[in-house]
Amino acid sequence: MKKSVRVLHLSDLHYCSCFDRGGAYAEMLARVSDPLAKACGIIRNEQADVIVISGDLTDGGSAEDYAHVKRVLSDAAGDAVILPVLGNHDRKDSFRKGWLREAQTDAPWHWRKEIGGFTFIGIDNSVFGVEDGYISDREILWLQDGLDNARDVILCMHHPLQGKPGIPPLANKEKLLDVLGPYRFGVRMVLCGHTHWSDSCMVEGIACSTAPSLSFRGVDDGSRILFYDTCGFREYLLEDHTVSVLKDVSEGGALIGAVDLGQLQNELGKETA
Repeated sequence: MKKSVRVLHLSDLHYCSCFDRGGAYAEMLARVSDPLAKACGIIRNEQADVIVISGDLTDGGSAEDYAHVKRVLSDAAGDAVILPVLGNHDRKDSFRKGWLREAQTDAPWHWRKEIGGFTFIGIDNSVFGVEDGYISDREILWLQDGLDNARDVILCMHHPLQGKPGIPPLANKEKLLDVLGPYRFGVRMVLCGHTHWSDSCMVEGIACSTAPSLSFRGVDDGSRILFYDTCGFREYLLEDHTVSVLKDVSEGGALIGAVDLGQLQNELGKETA
């Protein structure tokens, strides 16, 4: 058994191979510098044992997009274990076909992996097109079973338990916290994404870590959202039943778009209708 595990935490690639759907959001997305190139550079530099990707792997992508993302990241990762979870821009059916090579269904996707004495659990709190996410009763029951007899848990999901101004946390986070409460002394860290900003906090005694985005970051200036190209990640060392942050890198780049807030909500609503 390894005495320590290095975990690289990536999030929110929003990879998209086709931008022909039109609109200001798609035009902004087309100007984002290649998130896969960013991810591969970080993966090769950091040489982690485990790579957690906390959702929004694609921006509503096709099965071909998921297959491409998996192939490119797997080539860069080598022997490292890649553990993705799904975000609100991900499509469960396309992910199953492209990434997992399974039959297409809309069923939640979750997993449990034992690595180096730690229990990694991936929970699906995403609903395509539902911005604030939702954890279903089905997922709650599965999580309860997954937490039983688990030790040193690293829980991975997309929506955070603590939001930021203008970005709410998981919509029904109380239901999740009720489940985690009895196990909180064994849950070493909750790894999240969604906000596109780096963050660390404690929520009811549970350590939570949010990774920044590999694609873009939005800043609300009142009536518009200003989008900036960005590249960031977090890295942790797991050993002796503890988790420590090794790196917290959050690099902001050039302004790549400014979209009226109402227009943005309208465009994203049409895409998910």
